[in-house]
Amino acid sequence: TKQSAVLALGNVAGDSPHLRDAALAAGVLPRIIATLDTPGGAPANLRRTAAWALSNHVRGQPPPRWEAVASLLPVAQRLLAWPGTAAEGGGAGAVCEEHDEEVLGPSLWCVAFLAGVNRMAVACREGLVERLLAALAAMDRHYVVVLAALEELTDNEEATRAVLQRDNGGLVGLLLRRLNDRRNSVRRRAAAVLQRIVEYAPARHVAAVVSFPQ
Repeated sequence: TKQSAVLALGNVAGDSPHLRDAALAAGVLPRIIATLDTPGGAPANLRRTAAWALSNHVRGQPPPRWEAVASLLPVAQRLLAWPGTAAEGGGAGAVCEEHDEEVLGPSLWCVAFLAGVNRMAVACREGLVERLLAALAAMDRHYVVVLAALEELTDNEEATRAVLQRDNGGLVGLLLRRLNDRRNSVRRRAAAVLQRIVEYAPARHVAAVVSFPQ
């Protein structure tokens, strides 16, 4: 079945960076992406397996070449859907009525890994940073991976400013609230992003950090 084939390809790519790069060179990526574009939409189990397999094709160190995985960026963005966000394939004003945690999680990791390969391409992708910030505001389960993506995206001044240009003013507050999270990994990543904001951001964002009510 398609799902079994995608599962096998994801396992190969996830085994090592060497096998991942070999799979990319063999043209596996567009074939997995094509399974999501079936008429009427891919079945839920296939979407879940494909999202996981796609994330395996960009994870690992050293990272893959950007040219080999750039086609993943719009696909990962399409899969980042939850209630209230634009629905995949919908017309103007169409919104997603439900979300699938088993698709959303791997898709967020895919974005985080892609940010580690080419942070400016991710930071400047129309609508993508906004979805990450919406997830940070709404989804407790995915704080770690969203913060991992933001940590990658704020690794230099240019990308940090690109992220903040897409912020409606709520990012600093969201990050400061995460400093009280029960999970050490969430607190650590939130602190790292705040540190980059203080280091690289325009004065108004720095002022927001300093003046935020305790």
